[in-house]
Amino acid sequence: MKNFQIIQILMLVVFFLGMGSQALSAPQGLAQDAYTIFEQNCFSCHAAGATYAAFLLIEDYSALTAENGPVVPGDPDASRLYKRLLGEGGAQMPFLAPPLPEQEIETIKNWILAGAPDWAVPSLNHAVSEKLINFGDTFMVNISAETAFDLAKWQLDIAFDPAALEALSVNEGDFLTMNGGTTSFQGGSIDNAAGTITGLSAERDDDQGVTGAGTLFEVELKAKSSGETKLTLQNLQFDVITRDTSADPYEITLTIEEQLIAGDVNRDGQVNILDLVLVAQQFGQSMPTDSPADVTGDGVVNILDLVRVAQNFGNTAASAAPVAITENVDSAMVETWIAQARLKDDGSLAFKQGIENLQNLLASLIPEKTALHRNYPNPFNPETWMPYQLAAPAEVALTIYDMNGQLVRRLAVGHQAAGMYQSRSRAVYWDGRNQLGESVASGLYFYTLTADNFTVTRRMVILK
Repeated sequence: MKNFQIIQILMLVVFFLGMGSQALSAPQGLAQDAYTIFEQNCFSCHAAGATYAAFLLIEDYSALTAENGPVVPGDPDASRLYKRLLGEGGAQMPFLAPPLPEQEIETIKNWILAGAPDWAVPSLNHAVSEKLINFGDTFMVNISAETAFDLAKWQLDIAFDPAALEALSVNEGDFLTMNGGTTSFQGGSIDNAAGTITGLSAERDDDQGVTGAGTLFEVELKAKSSGETKLTLQNLQFDVITRDTSADPYEITLTIEEQLIAGDVNRDGQVNILDLVLVAQQFGQSMPTDSPADVTGDGVVNILDLVRVAQNFGNTAASAAPVAITENVDSAMVETWIAQARLKDDGSLAFKQGIENLQNLLASLIPEKTALHRNYPNPFNPETWMPYQLAAPAEVALTIYDMNGQLVRRLAVGHQAAGMYQSRSRAVYWDGRNQLGESVASGLYFYTLTADNFTVTRRMVILK
């Protein structure tokens, strides 16, 4: 008997591991767990045609949960089946066999508490191919069964708002074809005027059901307007080997953004430096024609794509949040872009506007005068950053002195292009050490910026 219980527990553990943590926490996962426990321990006596079927037919879900049936959904204490598993109100079940392990009884209890969901109804899930859907985009919605048990056929209809979506096609998933099975698939009838896809179904050609998880089908859609809209799966019918069952509608909410602005590579609703950088990072690479960086759609990312982004520089969708200028671009980089654009200039409006916008961008990146800014943090311990700006290219060095005018550290930055050097990645960094690598003491220090013939000095404080 002890070995028998151990085998039961091991089988249960294997089953739980196979189902995964997500399935165990979901009502349909509990339903499958409960069915497996019944199948392994109770069906030999309480299935159709078995010895005690007339007394209690556990195999028949409808009879099990019917009015005055042995299971009262939501109330284990009022359920005769659960009480018999505990040995209350009659002979303990399973009859003439060891009692069920406590964890299995607890599973039955939780299944009843969850409303005793039908194990024949799979738990559905969905995934959208695009993280962000814009007006005019074509995208896929994948419908999958997370927990299905002995599923042999499914059928349903789909409803949607024809003003917001256009259905293009429906393709069968791989779930019912698992284990080498073949199916009869009906892609349904698409009516974009009414906003429906009717008669969608798939059925196994053999008499074997499929248990597990997988894709039922995917539908290809096109966004026709911006805003929130819904895709509803209705008239759902799931057929398992033993019986047929229906399910409640499954609703999917989709949010469609405004039409994508030409040149908005990162799809944030505006065309700015970030988009230029994304294109420049992939210069010379071959790309699928639907790649955001391949703005012209010719399969290669090059100066033509950069010019197209620059042509639309500053364009913003009404809903886009403002973004501050980034320091990922310096003046030398923009000068290179302008030179490349001029080499390819064909006299078109796109090149004219693109080069003009790149020149405006270059002007915005070059300050009117060279300056040294206040270090940050200040006071500091032990490190700090010293930002500056250059009105023209220069050899840059930064020298640190103590309050007595003695040299503490010289930081040779080297030749720098005109531009802003204010972020931590671009400002001059000091770790609070002298020329010998020793940490300096607390006190007042001076830092001097030298940029060719330009020199300026500011104060800073180390406080330990």
